[in-house]
Amino acid sequence: MKSKTKLKMISTEINCIVCFKYKTRLINETCLECISCSGKEGYSTPSTAKAVSRWFHQSRNYEYLNPYKCRYCNKYHLGHDKYAHAS
Repeated sequence: MKSKTKLKMISTEINCIVCFKYKTRLINETCLECISCSGKEGYSTPSTAKAVSRWFHQSRNYEYLNPYKCRYCNKYHLGHDKYAHAS
């Protein structure tokens, strides 16, 4: 009978190139938190984010910018609604 060998996942912490914190889950040397928040404006309330979204739509003709609450920083960012483009 063959013996089963259990594989262990080794997680080493590496520095994120944006925030320089040690993280185990990185994408292209950037942690998930920085991918979600870096370079994006954070708004404290959903109404402020919605007002900015309307301003972008009216003044710059940006469409499908919707506020969403970030699970990392607990602020609201603007993003494209993936369901608005679905056909």
